[in-house]
Amino acid sequence: MKFNINDTVRVRLTDYGRAVLREDWQSTTNIYYASQERRAIRGEYKPPKEDAHGWSEWQLWALMEAFGEHTGHGCRLSFETEIEISSAEVERLTAELARLRAEVAALKAERDALAAKADPLADMWAALSEYQPQADRDGHGESWRVMCAERTAAAAWAAAAEAAAAAAWAAADAADAAWAAAEAAAAWAAAAAAWAAARAAARDAARAAAWVAAWAAAEASERAWQRAELERMLAEGGGA
Repeated sequence: MKFNINDTVRVRLTDYGRAVLREDWQSTTNIYYASQERRAIRGEYKPPKEDAHGWSEWQLWALMEAFGEHTGHGCRLSFETEIEISSAEVERLTAELARLRAEVAALKAERDALAAKADPLADMWAALSEYQPQADRDGHGESWRVMCAERTAAAAWAAAAEAAAAAAWAAADAADAAWAAAEAAAAWAAAAAAWAAARAAARDAARAAAWVAAWAAAEASERAWQRAELERMLAEGGGA
């Protein structure tokens, strides 16, 4: 807040202060207005206007000029120690204070907006930090941890390289596992094929044996019928 010495203040003069003003006026008159003609121009002494409560208005510089040499530690008071800034100055200073408060509020709002504004880089690093458990499981957790702590391009490249190496090793391990699984599957497939062939052969052998047995039974039945028929014919011929 600024206050200009040309601005107006209000004070309450003491009797000593009023006497100082009269004496200074008289002294100046005696020096510079000695002649009757000059005294007539100067006129009579006019004390400062005071309201019903004894307050009088002064420009600050005029108050200092009037009572400066009479003011000091241990001196009699020319006016009471409480000084009022005039209503016009109060209004001006109040408006200035309101303007400054508005500026401060605007600056605070701008600061809060900047603080609340999303930081893409911060969001990126936060997302990368959440990957740490997976990086630990994949075998490149240490470089990932260093990258998230240092947040530098060099650390990021190092983490990317270790992640690529870990991925390559994981792919190689997966390929080995797939090959072993394929070999095991091929062995099982061969065993299954052999088992299927054995079962088919057994079925064929069983069918052949059954057919031979059936054929033998049929032939035996045929021979038995022929023998029985021959015996019947012989029996009939002997009887004749």
